[in-house]
Amino acid sequence: MKTLTIAARFCGPPGSSNGGYFAGLVATLASETVAVRLLEPPPLETELTLDELEGGGWRVMQATEPIGEARPAGKVRAEFMSAALDCPGYYAVAPDDRMMLLVEFTAHVDRRVHIAESCTVVGWHVGSNGRKHEAGTALYDEEGELCGLARALWIEPRSGEHVT
Repeated sequence: MKTLTIAARFCGPPGSSNGGYFAGLVATLASETVAVRLLEPPPLETELTLDELEGGGWRVMQATEPIGEARPAGKVRAEFMSAALDCPGYYAVAPDDRMMLLVEFTAHVDRRVHIAESCTVVGWHVGSNGRKHEAGTALYDEEGELCGLARALWIEPRSGEHVT
């Protein structure tokens, strides 16, 4: 059973832990981003136990009293952010849906978006040189804030070249 104890030096309101410290300490126990909800003031210098919840979260308990809960916050994993930035670039350089292969991809993600958050992904043609085509893409969250950018190099196979 996992336990944690909050040292008195991390006090917030009288007799209670600093809320941000408590949330951060609980979050360190999770393997992914979590949202921590305080249900009661977290006590100091008291052993708290953690019960695993279905779905990957935790309930923090003082004996039988729930003190807080941590649940997955639902952020989209980085590989899916890159995947979302990939395809619009292809269609920006190949609107006719012709065969192209991705040969280089550079993505920068400033912030991962939440699962089920409405997003806008745009792609644009940067330039072409023979069979090589460059595209840029951007992903915006539902508030219109930029979350990620990418630049891709696409290449058309040579005529008659078999691609599997």
